[in-house]
Amino acid sequence: MSVASNVHGKFALANGILAIPTVAFEVPGAKVELAGSSDLKGRTLGLAGTLQMKATVSQAVGGFKSIFLKVADPFFKKNGMGASCRSRSKARSTHRRSG
Repeated sequence: MSVASNVHGKFALANGILAIPTVAFEVPGAKVELAGSSDLKGRTLGLAGTLQMKATVSQAVGGFKSIFLKVADPFFKKNGMGASCRSRSKARSTHRRSG
């Protein structure tokens, strides 16, 4: 399945550090904005950002579980969107390249 998306952002690479002050992408029904950095030598990546969806949390889950999530919908509604949430993640690659 192909999905059209709109990706834009800025990057800077210096001394093995990829700085990502802002990157955003949109797909139908959702928008993601991220910022962070990656240490290419240490193989780490850290990102923080916001996901905004047109759908509410209960609509995104659907089915029987959505009944229980309807009470949470008002807590996630922001900026006229159905749901908005912040996220932060850090990862380290354990894959070693040979050669």
